[in-house]
Amino acid sequence: MAKRLQSLWMTLLLVSVTMMLLQPQEVEGTGRWWWKWLCCLHRAEEPQPTEVIDLKKEVMTKCQEFLGNDNTDRCNEFWDRFTGAFVNKAPQTVTPEAYNDLIKEHPIPKEKDKVLLWSKTKHMVTFLSKLTEKHFFHIGDTIFGIMDEAVWCGKNNNKDVLTSGCPEYMDGVEPVGSYWKRVSQAFAEAAEGTVTVLLSGAVDTPFDTNSIFAVDELPKLDPKKVTLRVILINTESQRKTCDDKSLKDLEKKWGHPEKYHCRHTLECPTANGCQKKFHQVGLYFHTTLPTLYTHTSTCLCCSSMFTLLSNWESTTLTPPAPSNDHTSGHIQIYVG
Repeated sequence: MAKRLQSLWMTLLLVSVTMMLLQPQEVEGTGRWWWKWLCCLHRAEEPQPTEVIDLKKEVMTKCQEFLGNDNTDRCNEFWDRFTGAFVNKAPQTVTPEAYNDLIKEHPIPKEKDKVLLWSKTKHMVTFLSKLTEKHFFHIGDTIFGIMDEAVWCGKNNNKDVLTSGCPEYMDGVEPVGSYWKRVSQAFAEAAEGTVTVLLSGAVDTPFDTNSIFAVDELPKLDPKKVTLRVILINTESQRKTCDDKSLKDLEKKWGHPEKYHCRHTLECPTANGCQKKFHQVGLYFHTTLPTLYTHTSTCLCCSSMFTLLSNWESTTLTPPAPSNDHTSGHIQIYVG
Protein backbone atom coordinates (compact mmCIF):
# COMPACT_ATOMS: atom_id res chain seq x y z
CA MET A 1 0.00 0.00 0.00
CA ALA A 2 2.81 2.40 0.88
CA LYS A 3 4.55 1.73 -2.45
CA ARG A 4 1.34 2.43 -4.37
CA LEU A 5 0.87 5.75 -2.56
CA GLN A 6 4.49 6.70 -3.24
CA SER A 7 4.09 5.86 -6.93
CA LEU A 8 0.88 7.88 -7.11
CA TRP A 9 2.52 10.84 -5.45
CA MET A 10 5.48 10.76 -7.85
CA THR A 11 3.09 10.68 -10.81
CA LEU A 12 1.15 13.65 -9.49
CA LEU A 13 4.40 15.49 -8.82
CA LEU A 14 5.58 15.04 -12.43
CA VAL A 15 2.20 16.19 -13.75
CA SER A 16 2.35 19.25 -11.51
CA VAL A 17 5.85 20.24 -12.65
CA THR A 18 4.85 19.79 -16.29
CA MET A 19 1.74 21.95 -15.83
CA MET A 20 3.76 24.69 -14.17
CA LEU A 21 6.32 24.72 -16.99
CA LEU A 22 3.71 24.73 -19.74
CA GLN A 23 1.29 27.25 -18.21
CA PRO A 24 1.50 30.88 -19.43
CA GLN A 25 2.57 33.55 -17.00
CA GLU A 26 -0.96 34.86 -16.38
CA VAL A 27 -2.13 31.57 -14.88
CA GLU A 28 1.00 30.98 -12.83
CA GLY A 29 -1.01 31.34 -9.63
CA THR A 30 -3.04 28.23 -10.50
CA GLY A 31 0.12 26.21 -10.95
CA ARG A 32 1.43 27.41 -7.62
CA TRP A 33 -1.84 26.43 -5.97
CA TRP A 34 -1.59 22.94 -7.50
CA TRP A 35 2.00 22.61 -6.30
CA LYS A 36 1.13 23.65 -2.74
CA TRP A 37 -1.77 21.19 -2.69
CA LEU A 38 0.55 18.35 -3.69
CA CYS A 39 3.09 19.27 -1.02
CA CYS A 40 0.41 19.33 1.65
CA LEU A 41 -0.94 16.00 0.44
CA HIS A 42 2.54 14.50 0.72
CA ARG A 43 3.01 15.84 4.26
CA ALA A 44 -0.36 14.42 5.32
CA GLU A 45 0.73 10.99 4.13
CA GLU A 46 3.90 11.09 6.19
CA PRO A 47 3.65 9.19 9.50
CA GLN A 48 3.13 11.54 12.40
CA PRO A 49 5.60 11.27 15.26
CA THR A 50 4.21 9.61 18.39
CA GLU A 51 4.91 10.69 21.94
CA VAL A 52 8.02 9.02 23.29
CA ILE A 53 7.67 8.07 26.94
CA ASP A 54 10.90 8.31 28.88
CA LEU A 55 10.18 5.36 31.14
CA LYS A 56 13.58 5.51 32.83
CA LYS A 57 13.03 9.10 33.85
CA GLU A 58 9.59 8.27 35.27
CA VAL A 59 10.88 5.22 37.15
CA MET A 60 13.89 7.07 38.56
CA THR A 61 11.69 9.93 39.74
CA LYS A 62 9.22 7.61 41.46
CA CYS A 63 12.02 5.49 42.90
CA GLN A 64 13.72 8.50 44.47
CA GLU A 65 10.39 9.69 45.84
CA PHE A 66 9.92 6.25 47.39
CA LEU A 67 13.46 5.68 48.72
CA GLY A 68 14.60 9.28 49.10
CA ASN A 69 16.63 11.52 46.84
CA ASP A 70 19.92 10.28 48.31
CA ASN A 71 19.30 6.78 46.88
CA THR A 72 20.18 7.43 43.24
CA ASP A 73 22.59 4.49 43.10
CA ARG A 74 20.00 2.10 44.45
CA CYS A 75 17.42 3.38 41.98
CA ASN A 76 19.88 2.91 39.11
CA GLU A 77 20.42 -0.64 40.34
CA PHE A 78 16.66 -1.19 40.40
CA TRP A 79 16.40 0.06 36.82
CA ASP A 80 19.27 -2.13 35.61
CA ARG A 81 17.87 -5.31 37.15
CA PHE A 82 14.36 -4.43 36.04
CA THR A 83 15.31 -3.88 32.39
CA GLY A 84 17.65 -6.86 32.46
CA ALA A 85 14.58 -9.07 32.73
CA PHE A 86 13.14 -8.16 29.33
CA VAL A 87 15.48 -6.00 27.20
CA ASN A 88 16.85 -7.73 24.10
CA LYS A 89 14.24 -10.49 24.51
CA ALA A 90 11.06 -11.38 22.65
CA PRO A 91 8.10 -10.40 24.89
CA GLN A 92 6.60 -13.90 24.84
CA THR A 93 9.78 -15.33 26.37
CA VAL A 94 9.75 -13.11 29.47
CA THR A 95 8.42 -15.33 32.27
CA PRO A 96 7.88 -14.33 35.92
CA GLU A 97 11.20 -15.96 36.80
CA ALA A 98 12.98 -13.36 34.67
CA TYR A 99 12.45 -10.90 37.54
CA ASN A 100 14.03 -13.14 40.20
CA ASP A 101 17.19 -11.03 40.47
CA LEU A 102 15.13 -7.88 40.95
CA ILE A 103 13.06 -9.50 43.71
CA LYS A 104 16.18 -10.85 45.40
CA GLU A 105 17.77 -7.41 45.61
CA HIS A 106 14.59 -5.80 46.96
CA PRO A 107 13.01 -8.21 49.44
CA ILE A 108 9.45 -7.54 50.58
CA PRO A 109 9.25 -6.18 54.17
CA LYS A 110 7.39 -8.41 56.63
CA GLU A 111 4.31 -6.63 57.97
CA LYS A 112 2.49 -8.96 60.35
CA ASP A 113 -1.31 -8.71 60.35
CA LYS A 114 -1.25 -5.86 57.82
CA VAL A 115 -0.99 -7.55 54.42
CA LEU A 116 -3.86 -6.65 52.09
CA LEU A 117 -4.55 -8.66 48.92
CA TRP A 118 -7.28 -7.97 46.42
CA SER A 119 -8.97 -9.07 43.23
CA LYS A 120 -11.11 -6.71 41.15
CA THR A 121 -11.30 -4.26 44.06
CA LYS A 122 -8.29 -2.04 43.39
CA HIS A 123 -10.35 1.14 43.78
CA MET A 124 -11.22 0.19 47.36
CA VAL A 125 -7.63 -0.74 48.17
CA THR A 126 -6.47 2.68 46.99
CA PHE A 127 -9.20 4.40 48.99
CA LEU A 128 -8.55 2.47 52.20
CA SER A 129 -4.80 3.02 51.93
CA LYS A 130 -5.20 6.78 51.65
CA LEU A 131 -7.73 6.93 54.45
CA THR A 132 -6.17 4.68 57.04
CA GLU A 133 -2.50 5.57 56.75
CA LYS A 134 -0.43 2.51 57.75
CA HIS A 135 -3.18 0.18 58.95
CA PHE A 136 -2.78 -2.01 55.87
CA PHE A 137 0.18 -2.94 53.70
CA HIS A 138 -0.46 -3.76 50.05
CA ILE A 139 1.71 -4.32 47.01
CA GLY A 140 1.54 -0.65 46.06
CA ASP A 141 3.34 0.19 49.31
CA THR A 142 6.49 -1.61 48.12
CA ILE A 143 9.10 -0.29 45.72
CA PHE A 144 7.55 -2.49 43.04
CA GLY A 145 4.42 -0.34 43.14
CA ILE A 146 6.23 2.43 41.27
CA MET A 147 5.57 0.47 38.06
CA ASP A 148 1.79 0.70 38.46
CA GLU A 149 0.05 1.64 35.18
CA ALA A 150 3.33 1.51 33.22
CA VAL A 151 3.79 -0.46 29.99
CA TRP A 152 7.08 -1.91 28.76
CA CYS A 153 8.63 -4.62 26.64
CA GLY A 154 11.72 -5.40 24.58
CA LYS A 155 12.66 -7.05 21.29
CA ASN A 156 15.21 -9.55 20.12
CA ASN A 157 18.48 -7.87 19.08
CA ASN A 158 17.26 -4.53 20.41
CA LYS A 159 18.63 -2.88 23.54
CA ASP A 160 15.85 -0.28 23.78
CA VAL A 161 13.11 -0.19 26.40
CA LEU A 162 9.88 -0.04 24.40
CA THR A 163 6.66 1.51 25.70
CA SER A 164 4.48 1.05 22.62
CA GLY A 165 3.75 -1.88 20.36
CA CYS A 166 3.88 -4.20 23.39
CA PRO A 167 1.53 -7.16 23.91
CA GLU A 168 -1.72 -6.61 25.76
CA TYR A 169 -1.54 -7.09 29.52
CA MET A 170 -1.81 -10.78 30.48
CA ASP A 171 -2.19 -11.81 26.85
CA GLY A 172 -0.23 -15.00 27.31
CA VAL A 173 3.33 -14.60 28.58
CA GLU A 174 4.47 -10.96 28.39
CA PRO A 175 6.76 -8.66 30.43
CA VAL A 176 4.21 -6.59 32.37
CA GLY A 177 2.03 -9.50 33.41
CA SER A 178 5.07 -11.57 34.35
CA TYR A 179 6.36 -8.71 36.51
CA TRP A 180 3.14 -8.45 38.52
CA LYS A 181 2.84 -12.22 38.86
CA ARG A 182 6.36 -12.54 40.26
CA VAL A 183 6.01 -9.52 42.55
CA SER A 184 2.67 -10.87 43.81
CA GLN A 185 4.25 -14.23 44.57
CA ALA A 186 7.00 -12.59 46.59
CA PHE A 187 4.52 -10.35 48.40
CA ALA A 188 2.40 -13.34 49.47
CA GLU A 189 5.46 -15.33 50.53
CA ALA A 190 6.41 -12.58 52.98
CA ALA A 191 2.95 -12.45 54.61
CA GLU A 192 2.48 -13.35 58.25
CA GLY A 193 -0.42 -13.24 60.67
CA THR A 194 -3.86 -12.19 59.47
CA VAL A 195 -3.99 -11.58 55.72
CA THR A 196 -7.00 -9.62 54.49
CA VAL A 197 -8.35 -10.26 51.00
CA LEU A 198 -10.83 -7.86 49.38
CA LEU A 199 -13.00 -9.60 46.77
CA SER A 200 -15.83 -8.14 44.71
CA GLY A 201 -19.43 -9.23 45.20
CA ALA A 202 -20.39 -7.27 42.09
CA VAL A 203 -18.95 -9.86 39.69
CA ASP A 204 -20.24 -13.30 38.80
CA THR A 205 -17.28 -15.11 40.35
CA PRO A 206 -15.73 -13.32 43.35
CA PHE A 207 -12.98 -15.93 43.57
CA ASP A 208 -11.69 -16.13 40.02
CA THR A 209 -9.47 -19.18 39.64
CA ASN A 210 -7.57 -17.43 36.82
CA SER A 211 -6.78 -14.29 38.82
CA ILE A 212 -3.36 -13.39 40.16
CA PHE A 213 -4.74 -13.88 43.67
CA ALA A 214 -5.78 -17.47 42.90
CA VAL A 215 -2.81 -18.48 40.74
CA ASP A 216 0.11 -16.59 42.26
CA GLU A 217 -0.72 -15.33 45.75
CA LEU A 218 -2.90 -17.95 47.43
CA PRO A 219 -0.48 -20.86 46.79
CA LYS A 220 2.38 -18.80 48.26
CA LEU A 221 0.62 -18.04 51.55
CA ASP A 222 1.99 -20.25 54.32
CA PRO A 223 -0.90 -21.75 56.34
CA LYS A 224 1.48 -22.21 59.27
CA LYS A 225 1.98 -18.46 59.46
CA VAL A 226 -1.21 -17.05 57.95
CA THR A 227 -4.89 -16.77 58.80
CA LEU A 228 -6.98 -15.83 55.74
CA ARG A 229 -9.63 -13.16 56.25
CA VAL A 230 -11.88 -12.66 53.22
CA ILE A 231 -14.04 -9.57 52.86
CA LEU A 232 -16.64 -9.64 50.10
CA ILE A 233 -17.49 -6.09 49.02
CA ASN A 234 -20.99 -5.75 47.61
CA THR A 235 -22.77 -2.88 45.91
CA GLU A 236 -26.36 -1.74 46.47
CA SER A 237 -27.49 -3.43 43.27
CA GLN A 238 -25.33 -6.56 43.38
CA ARG A 239 -24.86 -8.57 46.53
CA LYS A 240 -23.39 -11.94 47.32
CA THR A 241 -22.69 -13.76 50.57
CA CYS A 242 -19.89 -15.94 51.82
CA ASP A 243 -22.00 -18.94 50.77
CA ASP A 244 -21.22 -18.13 47.14
CA LYS A 245 -19.96 -21.23 45.35
CA SER A 246 -16.68 -19.63 44.30
CA LEU A 247 -15.94 -18.63 47.91
CA LYS A 248 -16.65 -22.16 49.05
CA ASP A 249 -14.14 -23.24 46.42
CA LEU A 250 -11.68 -20.74 47.88
CA GLU A 251 -12.16 -22.13 51.37
CA LYS A 252 -11.65 -25.65 50.05
CA LYS A 253 -8.54 -24.68 48.10
CA TRP A 254 -7.09 -22.95 51.16
CA GLY A 255 -7.64 -26.19 53.04
CA HIS A 256 -7.48 -24.85 56.58
CA PRO A 257 -11.02 -24.02 57.77
CA GLU A 258 -9.78 -23.08 61.24
CA LYS A 259 -7.71 -20.34 59.60
CA TYR A 260 -10.35 -19.09 57.17
CA HIS A 261 -12.92 -16.39 57.90
CA CYS A 262 -15.31 -14.59 55.57
CA ARG A 263 -17.62 -11.59 55.93
CA HIS A 264 -19.48 -9.38 53.50
CA THR A 265 -20.17 -5.66 53.56
CA LEU A 266 -21.16 -2.76 51.31
CA GLU A 267 -18.88 -0.72 49.11
CA CYS A 268 -18.75 2.99 49.86
CA PRO A 269 -20.75 4.54 47.00
CA THR A 270 -18.94 7.89 46.95
CA ALA A 271 -15.68 7.32 48.70
CA ASN A 272 -14.33 10.86 48.30
CA GLY A 273 -17.19 12.47 50.21
CA CYS A 274 -16.87 9.96 53.01
CA GLN A 275 -13.12 10.33 53.07
CA LYS A 276 -13.48 14.08 53.56
CA LYS A 277 -15.82 13.63 56.50
CA PHE A 278 -13.52 11.09 58.11
CA HIS A 279 -10.61 13.48 57.89
CA GLN A 280 -12.72 16.29 59.30
CA VAL A 281 -13.42 14.38 62.47
CA GLY A 282 -10.02 12.68 62.54
CA LEU A 283 -11.33 9.14 62.63
CA TYR A 284 -9.31 6.12 61.60
CA PHE A 285 -9.60 2.39 62.06
CA HIS A 286 -8.72 2.32 65.74
CA THR A 287 -11.44 4.80 66.75
CA THR A 288 -15.15 4.48 67.46
CA LEU A 289 -17.57 5.85 64.90
CA PRO A 290 -20.79 7.08 66.57
CA THR A 291 -20.30 10.71 65.58
CA LEU A 292 -20.79 9.74 61.95
CA TYR A 293 -24.25 8.28 62.51
CA THR A 294 -25.92 11.59 61.67
CA HIS A 295 -24.07 11.87 58.35
CA THR A 296 -24.98 10.31 55.04
CA SER A 297 -25.50 6.65 54.27
CA THR A 298 -22.21 6.75 52.41
CA CYS A 299 -20.29 7.46 55.59
CA LEU A 300 -22.33 4.96 57.51
CA CYS A 301 -21.33 2.43 54.92
CA CYS A 302 -17.69 3.38 55.30
CA SER A 303 -17.90 3.35 59.08
CA SER A 304 -19.43 -0.13 59.11
CA MET A 305 -16.74 -1.34 56.74
CA PHE A 306 -13.99 0.14 58.87
CA THR A 307 -15.48 -1.42 62.00
CA LEU A 308 -15.60 -4.74 60.21
CA LEU A 309 -12.02 -4.48 59.01
CA SER A 310 -10.54 -3.33 62.28
CA ASN A 311 -12.56 -5.26 64.85
CA TRP A 312 -13.86 -8.13 62.72
CA GLU A 313 -17.31 -7.78 64.31
CA SER A 314 -20.22 -8.76 62.11
CA THR A 315 -23.26 -6.71 63.01
CA THR A 316 -26.07 -4.79 61.41
CA LEU A 317 -25.74 -1.11 62.21
CA THR A 318 -28.93 0.86 62.73
CA PRO A 319 -28.04 4.46 63.60
CA PRO A 320 -30.29 6.74 65.62
CA ALA A 321 -32.81 8.86 63.74
CA PRO A 322 -31.02 11.77 62.04
CA SER A 323 -31.74 15.35 62.98
CA ASN A 324 -33.81 17.74 60.90
CA ASP A 325 -30.68 18.81 59.06
CA HIS A 326 -30.34 15.43 57.42
CA THR A 327 -32.40 13.02 55.38
CA SER A 328 -35.34 11.70 57.40
CA GLY A 329 -35.70 8.07 58.37
CA HIS A 330 -33.35 5.37 59.60
CA ILE A 331 -30.49 4.29 57.42
CA GLN A 332 -29.66 0.63 57.82
CA ILE A 333 -26.29 -0.63 56.65
CA TYR A 334 -26.06 -4.26 55.65
CA VAL A 335 -23.12 -6.04 57.17
CA GLY A 336 -23.33 -9.76 57.78
